Amino acid sequence: MQMDVTTDALIAITILWGFVFIYAVMASMDFGAGFWSMIYMNKEQTKSR
Repeated sequence: MQMDVTTDALIAITILWGFVFIYAVMASMDFGAGFWSMIYMNKEQTKSR
């Protein structure tokens, strides 16, 4: 038994996975910035020398 994947279904799955991938990349950048903001909050000397 072989399942045929239509072109429309393949395009839809590709677009959905693309959105998931872009969302994951953007979320990791946002979560990373929030992490460093939490770590360095209320620190007086946060600038590099």
